[in-house]
Amino acid sequence: MPEKREEYPYKFFWLYLFTELEDEVKDKNDYKAMYNFITAKLLKCSKTVGNSQKFVDALMEFENPIEKFLGLLALSYLEMSEDILEKAINIMLREKNKNVQEKMFKALLYSYKFYSYKISMKILNLLKKFEYKYELYIQFLENFKDYCNDIRVLKKAEKFIKKFQDNEQLLESYFMRADIYVESKEYEMASKILDLVLYIIEEEKKKRTIKNLDIWICHFISLYCDCGQLKEAQKLLKYLEDEKRKSSEWTKIARGYISQGKIKNALSLIPKISDEMDKDLVLERVALAYAKRKKFKEALDILEKIEGTVIPIDEFIQWLIDIFAESGSTDREIFKRILNLIKLYLKDSPEEINKMEKEITQFIEKKLSIRDG
Repeated sequence: MPEKREEYPYKFFWLYLFTELEDEVKDKNDYKAMYNFITAKLLKCSKTVGNSQKFVDALMEFENPIEKFLGLLALSYLEMSEDILEKAINIMLREKNKNVQEKMFKALLYSYKFYSYKISMKILNLLKKFEYKYELYIQFLENFKDYCNDIRVLKKAEKFIKKFQDNEQLLESYFMRADIYVESKEYEMASKILDLVLYIIEEEKKKRTIKNLDIWICHFISLYCDCGQLKEAQKLLKYLEDEKRKSSEWTKIARGYISQGKIKNALSLIPKISDEMDKDLVLERVALAYAKRKKFKEALDILEKIEGTVIPIDEFIQWLIDIFAESGSTDREIFKRILNLIKLYLKDSPEEINKMEKEITQFIEKKLSIRDG
């Protein structure tokens, strides 16, 4: 039976596109580049809007399974169509060449931008067919992190962990999954995953098979801090060998305590911070926390112990002025202490001191006169 005339333009479109694809993408093993090329061409073709079925029907008549698969994948993405995606997946499952099939699956993971629990689970379950390959699982997690908003998928992924034997693979997988939970503010779930990490790190300190274990420990300390689990973060620190890293990680935990309003806890960690700049940074944040609580004398007590400032000088001076302006106090002693601090930080610029002293004195005297009213 002769074909309908109106179907020819759609067949011609695919024929022309695949001819161009042959010329433009030289590496026929680069399915990602091929997929991107097809998607770009479809985006330029306004006829796809409302006509996706005609494009699908025309495409299905071509023999090359790779071209058909990538064409359907691109259409499913542009139309956000699960039906078209199902057709692409069926072509992949019928492919007998295992190497080609795995490349198709990688392209599927790369293009995956659906917000459906059903599709997420279908793609996750397809990992079984590829013997739970670690790199495919990680790629799934990366795409999940960017595009899927259903946390149930991640919970179902738990069983895949048991297939990995390499501790570094386990740590990377745990890290990615905990990071997703933190971004979703599912801190309780993130904490449960992080608790499993401690066992692996304890085991690794004996085996020593992971070269960059210190880096992984720092990553997990950051996640514990994000979850507000600062005591657990401190437990990990005992496994850290690099002393320089230890100082910065103690700083991270101290800042966590400050954000929780636990200033005494933060101050108790100061002796553990070996880097002077890190130490001053924590002390400045403690002083700022005191100032926000209107405890200005305590803030100044700390600032007077710091030999330098991590904050840029101009910002720091403005901050000192703001402390006084917001204090609601007419205590000239606080004013003198603030002025002395400014002189200390500008000791190498006498001209600047004279200029700043005059301006600041006028500013603060004005504030005092208003309050003395």
